[in-house]
Amino acid sequence: MRKATIVIAILLLGGLATAQTSLITTLFNSNNGRSTALSTSMFDVTVLNSAGVKIESLDVNIRGTLTNVTLDVYTAPLTYVGKELTPTAWTKVASGVGTAAPMNSPTPVDISDFTLAAGAHGMAIHYATSGNAYTNGTGTGPGGNQQYKNADLQLDLGITTAGLFSSTLFSPRVWNGTIYYTTTGSFTCNASAALSVGTPGSVDLSGGPASDYFLIAASLGNTTTINLGACSVSLDVDEILKYSLLIGVPIFNGYSGTLVAGVGAGTFAPPNMTALIGHDVYHAAVAYDLSGITACTNTVKTTLTK
Repeated sequence: MRKATIVIAILLLGGLATAQTSLITTLFNSNNGRSTALSTSMFDVTVLNSAGVKIESLDVNIRGTLTNVTLDVYTAPLTYVGKELTPTAWTKVASGVGTAAPMNSPTPVDISDFTLAAGAHGMAIHYATSGNAYTNGTGTGPGGNQQYKNADLQLDLGITTAGLFSSTLFSPRVWNGTIYYTTTGSFTCNASAALSVGTPGSVDLSGGPASDYFLIAASLGNTTTINLGACSVSLDVDEILKYSLLIGVPIFNGYSGTLVAGVGAGTFAPPNMTALIGHDVYHAAVAYDLSGITACTNTVKTTLTK
């Protein structure tokens, strides 16, 4: 039986699997804001979950009478501080449209999903078509309103600009809203960063669901996000990916099986061919049960050497 058949089944079942959605909320009691469109709220997001999070939607606080709300979301490395008026420091990662609710009540906006790795990030939420209701900051210490934290995320707020990384800065200002996200869990893939051609190397899985099935796949690239419903993997769909999903291929030995206490492994055995030297091979894995995908790993890279 081909492992590709298993993959098809997983893809079909993936839509049935759901990840646990979590949230973090600042507040919805604005005492300030802008009634016109184009303002941008900025703050820092620290991802405390070592495996990262996937941001899926937002609630925001709208000021004004417009019905349609369009948001654009940007991120920057480490912090927003010092980048407030520098457009090139930011990357647009998501957009979404919602229907405005009355001010000081949540307006849901289903933005396109994006992931944040563990660590510090600056975030900017741009109100492209609506007003933006926010609150004056009172500090991060006891009784302050500028820091919010749970087990996965910490928000440190923040400022608002009158334009998109331009115009007047208003500080401190607390973005009013809720971030909805899912955690990717701690299911981890590890492999050698470099491996000599003709030498087998282990692809190790850890931290997965205790007795689920696993499937490892390989690819020559990691620029494509394959959405599997509950989570996603970053592997290009190329001939190597298809080949790694065949059963009994000695290059990709043991790439499917059952996790034992969350642990599994396969063996990557690149042939001793000079033409392979210098190429990168990427690996990622999924765990699944009869309900569909239950977890996805990170993607790791192995460079083939002499």
